[in-house]
Amino acid sequence: MKPEDFDPKKYLPLGYYPWPDLINKHVEEMEPHEAHWIETDFSFVSEKLQEKYKKIALYNVVSRMQPYHTREQLLACTRLLFWHTFIDDQYEHSPVSELKKIRERMVAIMQGDQVRSDENGVFQQIAISRDELNAFAPQEWMQRLINDMDEYIHFGVEEEIYYREHNKLPTFANYSLFREYSIGMYPHYTLVEIGLDFPINAALLRHPVVQRARHLASRITIWENDIHSIRKDLYTERETLNAAFVLQKEHGISLEEAIEEMMRIHDADVAEMVSLQNNLDGFSPEDQAIIKEYIFRMGVAIQGINSFYILQPQRYVTVGGFSWPDTEPLKLRENFEKI
Repeated sequence: MKPEDFDPKKYLPLGYYPWPDLINKHVEEMEPHEAHWIETDFSFVSEKLQEKYKKIALYNVVSRMQPYHTREQLLACTRLLFWHTFIDDQYEHSPVSELKKIRERMVAIMQGDQVRSDENGVFQQIAISRDELNAFAPQEWMQRLINDMDEYIHFGVEEEIYYREHNKLPTFANYSLFREYSIGMYPHYTLVEIGLDFPINAALLRHPVVQRARHLASRITIWENDIHSIRKDLYTERETLNAAFVLQKEHGISLEEAIEEMMRIHDADVAEMVSLQNNLDGFSPEDQAIIKEYIFRMGVAIQGINSFYILQPQRYVTVGGFSWPDTEPLKLRENFEKI
């Protein structure tokens, strides 16, 4: 399959998911803020890369993921998603030792450390995120968010590095495990709590039903992301971490068959998440209402991500769109049939 032959909308058209497609009313107010961050705290990357980030318009996807938030809440979420996307793009080919230093410093700053004068804007932005969130979030909830962010890098991005360094495909079981974290959605599903019965009671969150719903929501966004990124991943020689490529090799099937298998897994996860949302009989009426709304809002986020990829497709434009690190040579794949 050639990249230009693949249309993600064939598999995930607008409105595919059984949740509403919404957008925050403050969406346009986020654009100048994001542009300012890019031009100041993230100005240590090239102007070309800065312009790419502006065109991607990540503020738009956050506004679709968090349509219920106030302006201040949305701004904090937008800043955090831009930070996590930047880390994913610019440091995914870095040594584990460098990622570990970034992760440990991020945790320390989120827990109260001051940014040093010699630290770049990556850490300045984390400190601002901390202060924005501390303005309305209790410490118990903040620690859960910090844990999510720590695990995003530790169990996710750091785990991917071995496979990227060796240009190797993991098993599907291993891929599913580390990608559940590296997709970076757990922090944002924690941010979904804002505006509900905030924060959701910790004991309720620990319930297996809620944990399973979070797990499914994260998995669904893996398959969703991998469908939309296939064209970009096919073009890029060093990119092997896509569920379709993993399934293709593991089962010895065509790429088209692997995509169909990924969609089968995806649809089963969606069906299970909907079933959990609609079958909460073992909970009190009060807890039922909270859990149902929480799962529903995670679903709204999933729908919003799909709409963003379709309506703002610059993120995964095959050539010239993706924010590839300036320090890494971009090699285009010559043989599209061999991953």
